[in-house]
Amino acid sequence: MPHSPTHKSRSRQRILASARELFSNYGFEATSIDAVMAHCGLTRGAFYAHFASKGALYREALGDGAVDAGPVGDVSEELDRWFHACQPRPDSLDTPSSAARFLVADIASGHPDVRAGYGPAFEALVQRLAEAAGDPTEDRAAALAAAAMALGAFAVASTVDDADLKSQLAATCRAQAERLLRRDDVGDERPTFFWSPDAPARPHARRMQ
Repeated sequence: MPHSPTHKSRSRQRILASARELFSNYGFEATSIDAVMAHCGLTRGAFYAHFASKGALYREALGDGAVDAGPVGDVSEELDRWFHACQPRPDSLDTPSSAARFLVADIASGHPDVRAGYGPAFEALVQRLAEAAGDPTEDRAAALAAAAMALGAFAVASTVDDADLKSQLAATCRAQAERLLRRDDVGDERPTFFWSPDAPARPHARRMQ
């Protein structure tokens, strides 16, 4: 007897919920279809009734909805929410922390399906921070920098064991991100990086005598 459309929809949502949790915490490469299906209590055979591939599941589970954490708060609330993820705890899988872990876990992936899901999720984080700052258009540059700072802090915190260093890292980066978003002592001049088209040519290093 075929399953009803309601049953199929519920199964799909169970798969997506498990995939979002596992992909967020362990990344695309380390998460298998078998692991996702075992986590949600369904068989591997049921997977292909809903998704064509692991990549398709990833795109849907961690697209622009992965960073949906409810109404946008003020600058302090949003930064608290994201920098809270700098102290990873396996038993804390709330949406903001999970999204932050996903953005770090697959930050350098070259897989096309990962990149297709990553871009919209990162853009959603930037949009939230820009809205918290006041103007999604005017404050986009500051939001980009603050988002990169948040994810960078989490990435480094995930690779060190020193709890004091983790705390210092989170506190320092959060304070600087808040300065950017509140435009405290930040000028209008944009920084120039070595990859910028208008960056001055670097002088040749002197040869060792």
